[in-house]
Amino acid sequence: MILYKFNLYIVVRRMQKEYTPSTGITILYGLTAIAMLVFSVYLLTIYKPGVSYFVLLFPLALITGAVLIAVNLGKRRVVIDANGILCISLFSTRRLDFTNIKGCRIGQKRIRLKPLSDNDRTVIIGNYSDLRNADELATWIKSRFQDLDAIDLANHRQELAKDTRLGATEAERQKYLAKAKDLAIVYNVWGLIAGIALGFIKGVVASGLLMACPFLGIGLMLSSRGTIKFVSSSTVSAYPFVLLGMAIPCFMVLMKSLIEYTLFQYSHLWLPALGISTIFFVSLYIPGVNKSVLTIRAQILTMLIPSLLYGFGSATLINCALDPNKPVVYPATVLGSQIQHDRGDTYYLDLSPWGPRKDEQQVKVKRDLYHAVAEGDSVNVNLRPGLLHIPWYTVSRLPLTH
Repeated sequence: MILYKFNLYIVVRRMQKEYTPSTGITILYGLTAIAMLVFSVYLLTIYKPGVSYFVLLFPLALITGAVLIAVNLGKRRVVIDANGILCISLFSTRRLDFTNIKGCRIGQKRIRLKPLSDNDRTVIIGNYSDLRNADELATWIKSRFQDLDAIDLANHRQELAKDTRLGATEAERQKYLAKAKDLAIVYNVWGLIAGIALGFIKGVVASGLLMACPFLGIGLMLSSRGTIKFVSSSTVSAYPFVLLGMAIPCFMVLMKSLIEYTLFQYSHLWLPALGISTIFFVSLYIPGVNKSVLTIRAQILTMLIPSLLYGFGSATLINCALDPNKPVVYPATVLGSQIQHDRGDTYYLDLSPWGPRKDEQQVKVKRDLYHAVAEGDSVNVNLRPGLLHIPWYTVSRLPLTH
């Protein structure tokens, strides 16, 4: 009887295949956990009585994180036996029998095993590339179960081939889709190049053209009969996308506003910035949402980020570049200077209190001004109310006297 059980155990073990974290990943995360523990101990040793106990939350969080990393390394595994797949991670243990698996979705980071019944939960193998023999696991799953992404993509292509809005015949529809793809590629390349170039060109015209770039993408989506979207996925959707051509100009709008202008206060920025962000998001969402891609919530988040970048950046550019008001000039004294070497040189002057500014302040200035003044010199601070009533200012040299 004992020999029978032993032989049965050997057979079961041979029928199982385990995928655990690879040696490299184990070493990497193990060293990370050790570093977190060492740093937390160091923070605890320098803690001084009398300091708020809330300071101890940070080293405690590091210790907790290190323990969780270690426990996850020990627990995490994917087990394939004769009947099903078992996925064990730190906070979950899920299993699906082969007969209950509808199909799989294999992405760059995660493998999803979708069940036939809605009562069963999807098995998600996250960061499967961290596992030993990850390629073998992905290949085996793809060969054993139907690829749901490929099925969705084929169905979507069939739907578009029958969409009469794109043409009277299937050949015309295919031609229209190919043209839409070409337009999306051209816009992405153009938006990338124009966005970066206009971001470093000073002046009102360059700012206006830069702010127009994302709306050209929205116009392209509106005129494409629904065939061009903001985001897409080549694995499940036949739609082309304009994410790159819009996101880069939105980012550069914000960067340009931060580089060229200095706001006196930010409290008045919130309302116009959020207003522009809302208008931009709605204009982007209506033509840009891609229902053939499963994660609508992820699309909303992807749209919110460039919308906020564009809203805050364009509000500042409009407020400052189009400000028709004359400045109120206040004198200030240079108390010191500093150059920050980070992705290029950035120049700062330490100024004494001036006008409504009651404290000393470090101000970013142009290179020419930085080299033209010295500690103890006087400069002018030119304060303007702003077109959108967001006060902003510039620093300049005193006018020459004869």
